[in-house]
Amino acid sequence: MSHDGSAYIANSTNNNEEPGSGVSWDLLASKGDQGPAGSGGSGGGFPTTYLAVTNTDSGTSMFIDGHAVKEHIAICDAGDTVLSGGFWQNPRRPLTYFFSEPVLNAGGFEGWRVIVENTSEPWYATALCADTSPE
Repeated sequence: MSHDGSAYIANSTNNNEEPGSGVSWDLLASKGDQGPAGSGGSGGGFPTTYLAVTNTDSGTSMFIDGHAVKEHIAICDAGDTVLSGGFWQNPRRPLTYFFSEPVLNAGGFEGWRVIVENTSEPWYATALCADTSPE
């Protein structure tokens, strides 16, 4: 549990004993001291993120180990970085997926590749991308 900036673990059952004030709590991590002021820098903080999504009708059909599968690749804009990805499917009609992984395609674009069993059910791949272009 977190208390006054430090983290504690209960080592026994207690009744409203405040962490750090008795024997029922072990300190896991102490609150750190205030660090020095930063240089200010010229950056704007975190990069802008966006979601790249494939069209449900797109994709490439193929065979892997005798299984008919379909591949979708959600591509980030040129020069941007893929942070994570996945896919959406109808929860009432679950799909068997074979791969869900980051990819760098031949054009140098980053994205997220998903391969699932070939199906007529709608599904799409998603990629969470970071806009890394200078402002």
